[in-house]
Amino acid sequence: MNNKNNILFIGLGVVIALLLGLVGIMAYKIFSDDKPTVTTTPTTETTAAAVTTARDTATTTASAPAQQQEASRPTEIEDIYDRSSYHLTGTIAGQGVVVDLNYYDDNSLSGSYYYTKFGHYNDALQLNGSMSSNGKVYLTEYNSEKGYDSGYLEGRLNRDGTLTGHFTNSRGNTYRVSLKVK
Repeated sequence: MNNKNNILFIGLGVVIALLLGLVGIMAYKIFSDDKPTVTTTPTTETTAAAVTTARDTATTTASAPAQQQEASRPTEIEDIYDRSSYHLTGTIAGQGVVVDLNYYDDNSLSGSYYYTKFGHYNDALQLNGSMSSNGKVYLTEYNSEKGYDSGYLEGRLNRDGTLTGHFTNSRGNTYRVSLKVK
């Protein structure tokens, strides 16, 4: 009788560990910034994979969540965020632009951009700002000819190499920004 109770308690412990692992995985997927945009209904295969992952999670050390998080980041993200310079083309307010930015270890950005219909790099407007670890970009535009900050850009550098957001000029007008890393 004692042997049956031990087996029952061990089995119950394994089931609880698996359930806790699944809850942890579900919580991570719900609250992480890297949520998928498409949801799927679990199949037998995905449920089995989740159980295997939960079992593995329950038996690994405390460093496992960090390893799993790193492993779940696609290579594209690491490549796009690990660059020290960015050459982007696209539009601001529907007008063609070319943007060059340098990224520094202290999360600061500096560079310039110009409108393709008005000129070339010599006519560029200066940009200074920062980019957070999750790709949020904040830039101030400085017009050296006029000698003042002439606008600011808030956006996000996305996993696919696009930078999307809004530019607000010194008059308070806001325009859409759509750029792509080249």
